[in-house]
Amino acid sequence: MTVHNVLEKAVAADTHLEESFAVGGVTGGHETNPLWTPEVSDAELREALERSLERNRMLAAMPDSARYLVTARILRFGRPLVGFSMRVSPSIAYRVVEQGTEQAIFDEVVSTSYTVDFSESPLGAERLRLANEGAIRESIREFLNRFHDVWIARVAPTPNGPSPAAAAPSS
Repeated sequence: MTVHNVLEKAVAADTHLEESFAVGGVTGGHETNPLWTPEVSDAELREALERSLERNRMLAAMPDSARYLVTARILRFGRPLVGFSMRVSPSIAYRVVEQGTEQAIFDEVVSTSYTVDFSESPLGAERLRLANEGAIRESIREFLNRFHDVWIARVAPTPNGPSPAAAAPSS
């Protein structure tokens, strides 16, 4: 469920993003019941988010030293119970706040989908598990891309000079 190198160039160009993030609360997931269909737990989403931030050089080595805190809340996790193609469509609310000030930098719901066809696995539970993983990966990728767009708009100069938000907090 990990997303690799989505923001590699952006992080290299803006050191305020590098190793500046920690993952806070992750909620809304459910543990998989072995007698039922695969689910995505809070712990699995947290791990995927942390690994994705790490792979994009954004995760702080020490959570207490992070400049920004990311939270995620699964609002909806649409998926079929049966089918040849399993399409999973999560809606996840991502929020990034500046530690200390609690000022929100990013606060959006990301809705994506991912489909796994019968050709990828004849077992329905396996197709659903793969679709769950793919949907989480796509959601995190979309979150990182949208966050980058918000970040660029935040720090981009205006026609009258630098944006007031462009002054990155000093460490």
